[in-house]
Amino acid sequence: MKKVYIIATALSTSGGAETIHQLADLLSKNDTIEVYLYYIDKETLEVPLKFKEYDIKVTRTIMDSAENYLIVPETYTEVLSNYKKINKCILWLSLDFYLDTLPSRKTKIILENHNLPKFCFVPMFIILLLFRRISFNVYNFSKKEKILHFYNCEYVKEYLKRKGVTEDRLIYLCGPIRDEYFFAEVDLQEKENIVLYNPKKGYKYTKEIIEKCADLGYEFRPIENMTPSEIVDLMKRAKLYIDFGFFPGPERIPREACMMYCNIITSTLGSASNDYDVLVPYKYDVTRRNISEIKRTIKELVENYSEHVCEYNEYRKKISKQKKDFQEGCIRFIDIIRD
Repeated sequence: MKKVYIIATALSTSGGAETIHQLADLLSKNDTIEVYLYYIDKETLEVPLKFKEYDIKVTRTIMDSAENYLIVPETYTEVLSNYKKINKCILWLSLDFYLDTLPSRKTKIILENHNLPKFCFVPMFIILLLFRRISFNVYNFSKKEKILHFYNCEYVKEYLKRKGVTEDRLIYLCGPIRDEYFFAEVDLQEKENIVLYNPKKGYKYTKEIIEKCADLGYEFRPIENMTPSEIVDLMKRAKLYIDFGFFPGPERIPREACMMYCNIITSTLGSASNDYDVLVPYKYDVTRRNISEIKRTIKELVENYSEHVCEYNEYRKKISKQKKDFQEGCIRFIDIIRD
């Protein structure tokens, strides 16, 4: 029987990690293939507690056979170079995280983070290489390998097409949000003047906005250290979610907030730069000159919540359809395996 191996991380329970476990679970339901997760960062056969609900097998070995398939997330593409025969696939959870793994860009980021001058680039590059902090085995489009690419948004798809990836090597595969957000009952009359934000994304800018809005008397609540059910309960009460971080992909929390009938404001960074991936009518460039305007929009979306919540109906339709789209993407992949 043909086998599908999916490289995963056991040390993260982020949205990207959840997509990987969702994919393994759904593919495992097809009895014509065997599906295994391989945890790259921890020698374990145990699935993280958050993902115990999924039906997943874990392995510590990968059979390098021409009939098998290997799926790696974009941050672990160097793994592909370890295998010669197996069919190779990349699961694009984030375009920018991949770009940050490229040797030259990784060196540049370290220089910028430590405020080092440009002439330090070469010695820093050599140091990182010696300490194996950078790898030359990151997937290179110039190799023209026959790779199957799973993309989760148009932002990623357009990049892949620019790199010469043809339509027949592309499969749309956007991990849907958890079922709790589809079945929760939201009473719009019970909404409170609560504004939610993700403290892990764009917090420096968000903090300035919160300080600017102090006189409005709203409750600004970070989404952190909470179970999925606790997040659902909080979002059911909130009127607004703001996110001024980078959108490397479709991002789960904005989609979750949308399904809980929160109004939403985002940045224009990454996939939020287009109106197909993130269907939000209120977006702002992350600049200080926009803070006063953002405050006015926050006030409008909170005070006149019921007048604006319908503006996100198309976004809700798109999010609701993603579960079916995910299943169809998996079916297409299985059909490729069978051929």
